[in-house]
Parts: sequence; structure tokens; C-alpha cells
Amino acid sequence: MLFAGLSFWAIGFPSAYLLAFPAGFGTIGIWIGFSVAVATFATLLVWRFVRLSRRTELPELPSIH
Repeated sequence: MLFAGLSFWAIGFPSAYLLAFPAGFGTIGIWIGFSVAVATFATLLVWRFVRLSRRTELPELPSIH
């Protein structure tokens, strides 16, 4: 939830606003800002997955006889 808040509210919303209104891209700027937010969120989730996967040992699978 922290990653979603950071991605969408701290990065996505300001970038969408800046691209849509001051930069003059309009609706396309909003979609680009949303895309930036989704890409940021995906990057943070992959980073977390990799970090947790490296830190934690996976249990051994039981052998089937």
C-alpha cells in the first residue's frame, strides 16, 4: 500500500497534472502520467520481490518416492 501511495499520489498525480496542464498535453498528458505511475509501481514491486527472494531461504521440497 505504501508503494501504491508513493507511485500514484507522489509521482503519478503530479506528473499527470504537469504534463496535462502546464505542458499543454491535455488528456494525453494525463495518460502519460498514469503510465508513469503504473511503471513506477511495477518497478517497486519487482524490486521488493527480488529483495525478499534473495534474503529468504526457500524450504526444500519433499521428495516423492
